[in-house]
Amino acid sequence: MENLVEALESAPDTSLAGVGVLDAADLERLASWGAGPAGSLAGTVAELFEAQVDRDPAAVAVVSEGVEVSFGELETRANRVARALLSRGVGPESVVAVALERGVDLVVALLGVLKAGAAYLPVDVSYPQARIESMLAQAGVRVAVASPGLLPDAVDIDAGAHLPGGRLAVEERGVLRVDQAAYVMFTSGSTGTPKGVVVSHAGIGALVEGQQRWLGIGQGSR
Repeated sequence: MENLVEALESAPDTSLAGVGVLDAADLERLASWGAGPAGSLAGTVAELFEAQVDRDPAAVAVVSEGVEVSFGELETRANRVARALLSRGVGPESVVAVALERGVDLVVALLGVLKAGAAYLPVDVSYPQARIESMLAQAGVRVAVASPGLLPDAVDIDAGAHLPGGRLAVEERGVLRVDQAAYVMFTSGSTGTPKGVVVSHAGIGALVEGQQRWLGIGQGSR
């Protein structure tokens, strides 16, 4: 940081003509925001969610159109979805397309995918068919969770209703790691062909802590 400040202070005035820049004190303060201690939350999304279930299973996790679902209920439903996906060959580093309307089922599906150790690819079914097919092909999607008729060979959100809802064991899904893929997002394609970006679980704990600390996010926040 000192080298950066020195370099900016010694830069010729002409190189900054007409440009507003931070002074040395502001630069030091800006750098300090990203130099704090490492966060204490660590783990995959599934593990962080399960830790919250253990703390307060009766707490409300999702509210949608007047329906409230507790962390315990969400855990049970997501575990069943995960087992349904595992039975279809889904596992760590697999990519599962999810095409559902916003609501409780969408959250259940996303958690189910992550609990199976896979990454999810959100699909907006209003996209042109050619774009959807390109996204599925690029991401290597073989299994999807979708409303009936939206995507071929898709798993219905209630397909695992008959399966156990207890927490998955390592023997079922393998070891979860923070460097594994969590989800795939595609660029808009405004500058060419849309491209998929893979995002891992790493850093999610720090994101949660940051939102709690700086934005006051907590129980009951929406």
